[in-house]
Amino acid sequence: MKKIFFIFVVSVFFVTGCKFSDDYTVQYSLSSQDFKNSSLSIEDGIVKLIIPFADFSCDPKSFKVDLDKNQNDFTLVIKGKETEARCYQAFIADVSGVESGSYTFKIIYDRTNNKQEVVMYKNFTIVK
Repeated sequence: MKKIFFIFVVSVFFVTGCKFSDDYTVQYSLSSQDFKNSSLSIEDGIVKLIIPFADFSCDPKSFKVDLDKNQNDFTLVIKGKETEARCYQAFIADVSGVESGSYTFKIIYDRTNNKQEVVMYKNFTIVK
């Protein structure tokens, strides 16, 4: 019985010391600043994204992003309240907490009625 209890206690300490999920921080904004091209760059280990949209909702404050990671693939979905009127907006984001390695980043603009448009699909590598 003592042996089983000892194994249980050691297992609990081992499991609590493991990291089961990755932690990423995403800071983003929508801006009317004029950018000519989409870009993905790495600066000090932070993934920096810029995506200009010529045909975007005129209600940028309603937009939120969801970031998901599956192995080495990141998917970021931009969604919010669509408007009939269309405006120019540039999506700007910084993703931090990404470890060294090779990754794929896919950004999806989720329009009304679940019409999804892939606006960026890029491979990148982080070396720390």
